[in-house]
Amino acid sequence: MADAMVFLGSFLLVIAILVALLYRLRWLQRRQLASSGGRLRLAESLFLGTRHRIVVVEVDGESFLVGISPQQFTLIGRIGAGVGEQSSRSQ
Repeated sequence: MADAMVFLGSFLLVIAILVALLYRLRWLQRRQLASSGGRLRLAESLFLGTRHRIVVVEVDGESFLVGISPQQFTLIGRIGAGVGEQSSRSQ
């Protein structure tokens, strides 16, 4: 009985460590994407279904509306000035 309890405790400890590691890796990935500092930035995203979405992508201060599906990316249109710039002007 004692061996079974030691085995169960060890198993639960390993599972807890793996779960903690997965959450940490996910956190690091989000942090890296948020601080990329390049010319390309994802300003907004709207999910239309399980596999389709519309995003506003900013490149060098200009915004583009892009549709994304599993098979392709489609440029829907050019919005103009950056989304962040427009929202700060309207306030």
